[in-house]
Amino acid sequence: MLRKPWWVFAIFLLSCSQIQFKRELVSLDSYPRGAKVFKKKEEGKLKPLGTSPLFIKEPKNDFNPFVFQFFDGDQLVKSQEVIKENKCSMVWTEPLIDKIPILKKLIPDFVKNFGEEYNPINQLGKVRGGTLECFSYARSIAVNLDVESNDCKKLVVIPPPHSSKKVTEHIQDQWKEKVFNKNKNSCDELLSSEVAAAYLDFLGLDHMNRRYGKKYLGQAMGAKIGKRFGVTHVVFLAFQQSDFSFEVRPEVYDLHLNLKNAKNFEESFTTTYNYKKRNLFVDKIGEAFQLIPNTISLKTKIQQNIGLKNKSAEANYGNEISTLSFPPSIRLSYIEYPHQDWVVNFRFGPSFGYRRFKTDFNIKFIDTVMAMKLFFTTPIATLLARVGYGGSYINVNGVQNEFSTDRYVSMGQYGFEAYHFVTERIFFNLGFRKNVFNEDKIVFGDFNLKSYSQFFFNIGYYTPEFKINFRKLFYP
Repeated sequence: MLRKPWWVFAIFLLSCSQIQFKRELVSLDSYPRGAKVFKKKEEGKLKPLGTSPLFIKEPKNDFNPFVFQFFDGDQLVKSQEVIKENKCSMVWTEPLIDKIPILKKLIPDFVKNFGEEYNPINQLGKVRGGTLECFSYARSIAVNLDVESNDCKKLVVIPPPHSSKKVTEHIQDQWKEKVFNKNKNSCDELLSSEVAAAYLDFLGLDHMNRRYGKKYLGQAMGAKIGKRFGVTHVVFLAFQQSDFSFEVRPEVYDLHLNLKNAKNFEESFTTTYNYKKRNLFVDKIGEAFQLIPNTISLKTKIQQNIGLKNKSAEANYGNEISTLSFPPSIRLSYIEYPHQDWVVNFRFGPSFGYRRFKTDFNIKFIDTVMAMKLFFTTPIATLLARVGYGGSYINVNGVQNEFSTDRYVSMGQYGFEAYHFVTERIFFNLGFRKNVFNEDKIVFGDFNLKSYSQFFFNIGYYTPEFKINFRKLFYP
């Protein structure tokens, strides 16, 4: 845990929160595909963006036109200016709505009409069972234009829903072998599922969180996937299971058009996989180990206490700080991303900490703990309970100016926290944590160190890119 430069991270968080609200993803597409796309600036200059189709991120209030240029070889055939547009639609996140047709019919129209009147951009919040998502796009249509279309596709697979991770991996591998590799064009690509998994989990699209299929994937969420990985299509591997046989019916959707236009990758197939039901527990334990942090945060200690073995001796020492610690420290940790649903999950992982305590004495703690974390997610906040075991290297100086020592002490740890995301990535965290030392190694007279506890407040930034970049070391 680092203490400097804390102010750099504070500025970073503030900047991210402002950028988050002022920028949006835009889908740029053309017919035929393969047009060169530019952004027209105020002075008339053209800024190159890439080749259609693609996603970009730009300020919401930027309404300068995009310029699509179609070429036949090196010859410019047509140039067209297009202004971005915006449309809103409902994405249903609660399957119960599908069972009540009158609600499904009435609620979307009401919310959409209300949204168009007040022009919100994803700021209406959530109605029961659904979310209003808005999608920005620019389209250039060049009919009867005799130029070659760019038919290259880059696909990402949404993990198929199954309680066994081995089955999920098997179905994906079989689709790649039996369908994708057989029917792909020379320029088609498939994104490694190992690289994409962390970000799909961030969006709630891993097989343990959302099992409902394409109708619950809005275009706004699809745009995030397209922008992050440069993909053009998502693949859903719907299947029917009979004993150990799986009949798979792939569905492939264009992220820009929200249509099925890749029939060559939708060939049905049957595969068998003889898995043992005990894999449910084994896989879950395996998935629970999360060794790579996914958040970085500023940690401020509101109150911290030193606990002594002899409780009556605590009054002889200044063992409590009731004011905010400053400057705050920087903390790396793993948390479970909330998906606006009621979910219980658990994780195992290490935590590392550096803590400093100073009143009548100076104590420094360097902790290493392997902890189990139990997450209980609600639509309002996520509750976290943790219990762990590890050790702490403790340096003590200046107790009554007569004592100085360095010791490694084994310890148990427990704590409780609650966190809430205020934007897609920025969250607040409030919690309590206590380390209980198992050995009497820091002893001086009636000072016998037994525990250390703290009540803290965090403001953090969620970034699954830590895990993505780590996986890229092993997967292309």
